[in-house]
Amino acid sequence: MLRKSQRPAIGAGLFLFARILKAEGSAEGRGFTLVELVTVLVILGVLGAVVAPRFASLGAFDASAAKKQLLTGLRYAQQQAMSRRGGVKVCFSGSDYGIYSASADCDSDPTPLDPRNGRGSLRGDVVITGKSELLFNGLGALSSEPACNNEELDLRKGDQVFATIQVDCYTGFPHDPDS
Repeated sequence: MLRKSQRPAIGAGLFLFARILKAEGSAEGRGFTLVELVTVLVILGVLGAVVAPRFASLGAFDASAAKKQLLTGLRYAQQQAMSRRGGVKVCFSGSDYGIYSASADCDSDPTPLDPRNGRGSLRGDVVITGKSELLFNGLGALSSEPACNNEELDLRKGDQVFATIQVDCYTGFPHDPDS
């Protein structure tokens, strides 16, 4: 049995664990004191107050993941255009995007260039707005006629725009202008 002077040094949790493992046959050693029960409730309350907001902010995690996923998809499309030395089209519809050959019609649900990586769907009810399609040429730059303009894609969750992805016209590099 631990002496009372040793109890604070070990801590409340270890002391309670030691009490649970104690196998005394008397009625006095079978229960917990009110102080021990209140201590456990306070510890659980503090843990609940710290952990609960983290679960509530999973929407922000989904939004960040959607932005990174779309950036990765656009960079993949740019790399495909350069490796094929020909045009690659990226089509957007709601939260979905697809990577197709330059001659594909986005409205007819074409077959993607790469069946494994050619389509994506963003997480967390995120919608892509701003453009319905982007076309990368064989150099990886945007093919836009008649003038070259940087393109912007907005990522929305509900009515709120939480991120903007900008694709540079001359280099074709997709990036977050805010970072």
